[in-house]
Parts: sequence; structure tokens; C-alpha cells
Amino acid sequence: MIHRTLAILGLLSLVAIPATGATNPFIGTWQATTVTSGVRLTIQLVLNPQGGFSELDQGISSGNRMITQETGTYALFAPNTLRLNVLNWQPKVQCMAPSGCFPIRKPPGTTYRYRFTSATTFMAQDVTFGNGPIFIYHRIQ
Repeated sequence: MIHRTLAILGLLSLVAIPATGATNPFIGTWQATTVTSGVRLTIQLVLNPQGGFSELDQGISSGNRMITQETGTYALFAPNTLRLNVLNWQPKVQCMAPSGCFPIRKPPGTTYRYRFTSATTFMAQDVTFGNGPIFIYHRIQ
């Protein structure tokens, strides 16, 4: 009996928590800045009360400005997991001289393990493909 109860509790912990509602601390606009492979990257993440998100990534590499954008839905899972599901993205084509242009496949989305350090700051580790980088997001709206 105790094993069955523990198994049920374990399964319940994997169920998505609704992203909607006034108690969702993620609703708003967040920004993180990081340096990856010599590229300074600014990430702006907007999470809305209806469970949608948009992410705008901007950086400069070798003097060239890079901008990507993703939109889609998000879900919160216990314990402390935020999943971004990509439905649309830009750019969809990358052109490089002299090779020509190549399609950019749909990004896989992102899974973060998060921890709030204050009402306006959270740390998020990208665990999409294992233990990835840690970003510190600050609420800007």
C-alpha cells in the first residue's frame, strides 16, 4: 500500500501545473545577459498569464549582429521545472556566402530547473540536454 501511494505521488509530481492564474510568479518580462563562446548574449523572456511565451535573443559575434526569436507555450512542472515549447521561430533560413542559404529546423524548446532568489530574480539552469548553462533572469516588467 505504501509503495502504491509513493508511486501515485511520484506520478503526480510530473503533472504540469497550470501556467495561468494570479499565483504564477513567472508572469511578466524577464531579461538575462551572458557571454557564451565570446558572444555577449541578451535574452528577453516574456511569459503571459495564458501560458504563452516569447523569447528574443540578441548578440554580436565577430561584428555581426545576431537576433533570434521563439514563441510558443510554457508549462511549470514539479519540482521547479519550466518547459518552453516552441511553436514558431525566426529566422527560418540562414544564408552564408558563398555556400548559399540553408533552412533552420524547429528548435527543440528549453527545459529549465529554476530557483527564485527574490520576487524579481530567478536562476535557471538549462537542462534540455543535460546540465547546461545557468542564467540569472531579472524582472524588467
